[in-house]
Amino acid sequence: MFQVNTSSVGRANLRGFSMIILCVYLIYTQIGWADSADAGKVIAQYGDNRKVTMEDIAFWAELRCVPEPSAESEWIGFAAKQIVLGEAAIGRLAREYPQEAERIRVIKPYVQRHYAVQLLRKAWLREFQPGEEEVRKAYEEYLSTFFREPKLTFDHIFLDTHRITDPNELKKVENRANEILSRLRAGESFADLAKEYSDAESAAQGGRSGPIPLGKISKRIEEYILRLKDGEISGVFAGKYGFQIFRRVSLAPDPVPTFEEKREALARACSRSKAWQREKTLVEQAAGSEPTLDQDFLNALRETLPWGPETMGLDTEPDDDLVRFLQREWILRSEADQSGFSNSPQVLKRTVLWEGSECLKCYLQKTLPPVEVTENEVADFIRSHPDRLMSSEQVHLAIIKVFDRIGDASSLAEIRLAQEATQDRLNEALKRIQAGEEFADVARDISEDPSAENGGDIGTMPVDRLGHTIAKVQLGLEDGETSRIVRGPDYGLILHQIATIPAQPLPENEAQTAARNQITGQKRRESLRSIQDKMLNDMKFQLVN
Repeated sequence: MFQVNTSSVGRANLRGFSMIILCVYLIYTQIGWADSADAGKVIAQYGDNRKVTMEDIAFWAELRCVPEPSAESEWIGFAAKQIVLGEAAIGRLAREYPQEAERIRVIKPYVQRHYAVQLLRKAWLREFQPGEEEVRKAYEEYLSTFFREPKLTFDHIFLDTHRITDPNELKKVENRANEILSRLRAGESFADLAKEYSDAESAAQGGRSGPIPLGKISKRIEEYILRLKDGEISGVFAGKYGFQIFRRVSLAPDPVPTFEEKREALARACSRSKAWQREKTLVEQAAGSEPTLDQDFLNALRETLPWGPETMGLDTEPDDDLVRFLQREWILRSEADQSGFSNSPQVLKRTVLWEGSECLKCYLQKTLPPVEVTENEVADFIRSHPDRLMSSEQVHLAIIKVFDRIGDASSLAEIRLAQEATQDRLNEALKRIQAGEEFADVARDISEDPSAENGGDIGTMPVDRLGHTIAKVQLGLEDGETSRIVRGPDYGLILHQIATIPAQPLPENEAQTAARNQITGQKRRESLRSIQDKMLNDMKFQLVN
């Protein structure tokens, strides 16, 4: 029987193991830097001629479940520092807090074997290289499902006013917008003025946004831009969050990718499919030989899942999903052991990086000094930073959500049919709303979200905490407006804005609490930087590239 330590030591470290579980879903899609030509490039030096390479950075990013690490030098430098800090923390934790070090040591073998499974999966990907005929067949299937979706490209200049409450200040911003418009119409460069004045993220690209699928931005803004001709500059558009000026660039469907353009991606997809089939076959062949998992371990794991037990279906009994998952892992670990991956240099390096990361978190928590905040500091903060002591703008929303019924779909064509069925249901909902039916009545009939029984009402929530998909379409909606159909990863939805509650200064007691929390956070960050800087100095850390 496969037994797992569920003592206080084991339970305390299941959180680290549960994070490892999350990473497995990235394995067949992640293309890291570890295999790149730059893998051996030295980023930093420390200690007695020790080095941090791009390969180390790639492993660290993989550890943190970052599928597409940033190529920015600042991010790479940060990662290098974390690697060296982790190595320093392993020794410090063992010397100063041996009990905490032991807790991390208990879970370490599970982590090591997990990385061995990762390496096994990557070896399968390299083994299963598709032939030319197979890739061309995949391309033909891809073309049969390819939809030339119309996409909108536009330039815009955005002057942010969402935190301005003084009417005089608002008027100044409006006047500035009109001045910019006059300069545009006089022939000045849109890109230059966007870089100089725009508060949007697109300013660095000269205000360029897109190509964006229709329905992915605010309905009001989209319709406003669509009324323009290609190359035409709008007037000053007054929105909820500021003043904008638009220039329509184009409205055009996606071009059909050529075989050469899709060859690499389709070849990877074929490899992933074969690797997954190999894994499936291996698990099926081992049916009946997998271990019986200790129920205490399963219960402890349920309690420590950081993303919520409902994600893996663990909010109900029995824990069949998790049992199957862990049994699959056990079978694959046995295969990885037999294939010699478990003690390979790559696995050992990954394991050391994991240990360092866990030890660093624990060491910093133990060594952070207590933070004291005086009443005078709170009073000074309130006087100096009233803009940071505001309630978040809130919005009251309702949704109609329909999920793609993909089920056992085994081809792109079947997936596309499921998506089209979702689109048809949402089109029906939108037509009924546009014909005058109440949003709530339509939501009760069509929505598959739990909010359907409440007419799609999902309540009031801060604007800055909306999910990414909802936030993009909510921006620009007015109270009482209904959005276009918006696509999510496996669903479609229609959004209806019921009401907005503007940001307001916090009441005195809440302002004091918020000020104290912000001061505390700042002091903790300063303490952390001080501790880390001393650790790096002791390690003689130096960035090379």
